[in-house]
Amino acid sequence: MFPLGQMAVSWINGRQDLLCGFFLLAALCLWLNWLCGRSWWNVVGAAACSLLSALAKEPGAVAPALFLAAAFIVPTRRSTLQRIGAAA
Repeated sequence: MFPLGQMAVSWINGRQDLLCGFFLLAALCLWLNWLCGRSWWNVVGAAACSLLSALAKEPGAVAPALFLAAAFIVPTRRSTLQRIGAAA
């Protein structure tokens, strides 16, 4: 039997992709703000957004790898030890 109301909720399937992407980009923006010398609350926000991204969908678990790559690619005022420690 075909459910009559199936088309009304079929658009919800792509929601987790959007949430994962949004939280991943938010985490990366907060991380880059911290690298530029802003307060440590940006690291806390980046960690929270990274966790929400991983909870939304599995590809969000690559956020720490992005943080570590950005820590070495982007020129910053932070020392290397601070960057590695915050990425961990």
